[in-house]
Amino acid sequence: MYGPLMHLQLGEVSNVVSSAETAKEVMKTHDILFSSRPHLLAPDIMSYGSTGTAFAPYGDYWRYLRKICITELLNSKRVQLFQSIREEEVSNLICFISSNAGLPINLSEKFFSLTFGITATAAFGKKCKDQEAFITLAKENLEVAGGFSVSNVEAMTKTGKGKADDLVDVLLNLPEHGELEFPLTSNNIKAVILVRIFLPATYYVNKKSCLLYDIFIASSETSSTTVEWAVSEMLKSPSVMEKA
Repeated sequence: MYGPLMHLQLGEVSNVVSSAETAKEVMKTHDILFSSRPHLLAPDIMSYGSTGTAFAPYGDYWRYLRKICITELLNSKRVQLFQSIREEEVSNLICFISSNAGLPINLSEKFFSLTFGITATAAFGKKCKDQEAFITLAKENLEVAGGFSVSNVEAMTKTGKGKADDLVDVLLNLPEHGELEFPLTSNNIKAVILVRIFLPATYYVNKKSCLLYDIFIASSETSSTTVEWAVSEMLKSPSVMEKA
């Protein structure tokens, strides 16, 4: 009935690894066999045939996208260049929390806003005035993408695709919101995402939109969730909170 590796047939493709030995087999010894994403209906509709980094099947195409992201966006020099942006945004959040002492604060929303603000400023030199609209649409799309993968929800996921298009429109309009702090040129670090990823002729518009969406979601939602859980753990451990 159960063991170190279980397959749960609950409407989704779900495998549960419950032992260190089996985890090593899955994530190290047979990593390539387990690396590919399952083909799910909702992400396939919303991401133009799973052409983004999040749901693309493991292969040459996915490895190429991953290589670009790591070498152009996630290397140590790039991360260090944006340190001042992170420090400023975190400082602003701390000041907001301090000024609202004694009042209820939705930290989940604030953390999401924090990480999105950092990403937008790093990419385009300033925040987006439609930030709240992006966050709302992002959450709705994540709920749809994480739902059951059955054919009778196709109508719902197609509706979600329209919202995904709206969300991408928000991102594509970022550079048009006033004068940017830095010009968007091929020689400017602020243009890495636009020039080095989204402009090559080998990509269609839909693929570029999907990549843009994946990068912003990955840098905003996942990071904010990690911070949220870290703060939750610190709140449960006063000694750790005091050290922090």
